[in-house]
Amino acid sequence: MTPCGKAPATLPRLLELVLTPDLEPYVMKPEIARMISQGVPALAEAAQEWAGGGGDGESLSQLLSERAVERDAPGLARLSDEVAFLTLATTRERGASAFSRTMVSRIGEACERLDPLSVDPLMLERLRRVVLCWQAWAGGAGGLHAAFVDAHRIVCDLAAGLEPEPQAQSENPDEAPSPVPETREEPAVTPADPRLSRIVLPALPLAGSREARQALDAFEAIEALPLPLAPVPDLAAVRARLLRQLPHWESIIDAVLRQVGTRPYAQLRLLLVGPPGVAKTYGASVLMDTLGIPHRVVDCGSLSDAMVMGSSRKWSNGAPGSLWDLVLAHRVANPGLVFDEIEKAGGSNRNGDIRRSLLGLLEPQRAAALLDPYLEVPVDLSGVSVILTANSLHGLSRPLLDRLQVVAVQTPGPEHLEPLASSLLRTVYRECTGDERWADPLTGGEIDLLRRYWRAGSIRSLRCLVEQVISTRETFMTRH
Repeated sequence: MTPCGKAPATLPRLLELVLTPDLEPYVMKPEIARMISQGVPALAEAAQEWAGGGGDGESLSQLLSERAVERDAPGLARLSDEVAFLTLATTRERGASAFSRTMVSRIGEACERLDPLSVDPLMLERLRRVVLCWQAWAGGAGGLHAAFVDAHRIVCDLAAGLEPEPQAQSENPDEAPSPVPETREEPAVTPADPRLSRIVLPALPLAGSREARQALDAFEAIEALPLPLAPVPDLAAVRARLLRQLPHWESIIDAVLRQVGTRPYAQLRLLLVGPPGVAKTYGASVLMDTLGIPHRVVDCGSLSDAMVMGSSRKWSNGAPGSLWDLVLAHRVANPGLVFDEIEKAGGSNRNGDIRRSLLGLLEPQRAAALLDPYLEVPVDLSGVSVILTANSLHGLSRPLLDRLQVVAVQTPGPEHLEPLASSLLRTVYRECTGDERWADPLTGGEIDLLRRYWRAGSIRSLRCLVEQVISTRETFMTRH
């Protein structure tokens, strides 16, 4: 999605940012906060809070603007514009915020003040289109799932749709174009969005023997082939489905979807921490399924790193590992792995330590050129989703925690019983029959029985009770 060309340096900073093709506000924010801390130490704390997503960008921008005037410092004025625009770019409040409306007006006014004679006409035309899209966003355009998507993503999507089709020009400007003969042709295929594909395996290693070639046969189909990245679906619909299955996870779902909405393809990097029995593993699978990420659950109690990352083909028992199983089976570049109870994963010289192996997989730059143990060539696994579950953070290193969004899973209370029991009822029927439509809703008497015997907290025990309800139903239907 590149709605705009590269902006020349003569533009005001605000318009430079508007025309930045692939704006990365979450990457830019920490760097800008660092510069603010160096230039205005008194605003260091406010800048760090803003960069972390919890600060007031409007106030910070205003304070920087005031100091720019006091000190006659153009650099601070530039930082003020950057803070203001990145605050707008990452907002999800649409036109409801007075600050958002003011910023969109500032962008429009800055565009109108440009001298048309001193600006490249093509660039000016593109700028005006993007300004128009910002105004449309402020008016409420941009899709039903916009509440979970940053403003700059919505605007870029709108602007991409306004890009004119390129027209072929004649070499002789005085020569009229020749009429195009009427032909029945198949419609042209729209090129795939390059952000939604990735070459996972750039090249296979050289195979010096027949056995080596046979070991690589399965990988020939994806060598140098761009594999699709599962795109981010309609997040409003995703949220509704997740709440239906995990009614006690509302705050978790919102926090996770905010992160998902910052990139064009579906990816999760989570650590779910909570006491046993609160359905962390079940919830992780539901998140993956609802976002359309093919995945596998891995039990860390009896796990070696080779089971996930693979082991060398030079060994008699060498194997590619779970990640390649998913990539080859589903032909996607962003499959997922759920590591259940990661704190129980052992580590040794013989079996390795999956927690250390995950450090490279979770580091985007390293994962984009990771040396695969089985293939022994660099591969791109930067699109892989990873969810870890843990009963506590004991034994987990700081480098590992820093690479993940850590989410505390709270125990459900009595107020969650009815929606949870209904969700579990549908799940059990779906697992047993393949179709949850066989699940008649729980009756008032059944819910009362569940309330009497269920002690709030353990979803595992609630599922056992729901299974007993189903068994009683089946027994009663058989007798009658």
